[in-house]
Amino acid sequence: MKISKYILIVVLTITSFTSNSQVEVQIKNKAKFGTVSCSVELQIDRNTRDTSFIARLHFPNFKDENSYGGVISFWKVEERDEFLMNLERCIPYMEEESQNFSAGIFEIHDGAKALFINSRNGDYTFLSKTNTLKLRDWVKSIELR
Repeated sequence: MKISKYILIVVLTITSFTSNSQVEVQIKNKAKFGTVSCSVELQIDRNTRDTSFIARLHFPNFKDENSYGGVISFWKVEERDEFLMNLERCIPYMEEESQNFSAGIFEIHDGAKALFINSRNGDYTFLSKTNTLKLRDWVKSIELR
């Protein structure tokens, strides 16, 4: 009797964990630029079969190595376009050595030829101009439907 109770508990536990996942996630596009890992996910609701795309940029936290780091996500074309607009506004300032500039989540610091990217939770990373241009081209190429 104890064994059958144990088996029943295991089966019910496994069933409850598998039934809780109501969204299937498929990675459609992945890339890495410097410290920034990028992906586009297709999320499929298992009940309704509705789909949505999300783009995510992950990067380590330079302030606290034990932290998960920053995440920037956009679901809508408008969010992607705003990200691109602000990114492109910063690129010309990456050649200047004596100017500070910021647009949205991006910053150029006086004397640095790097693009700093800030997340909402205060984490940040930075990219060289080469990786910034590659990131820009990747973001331009992704589709969010």
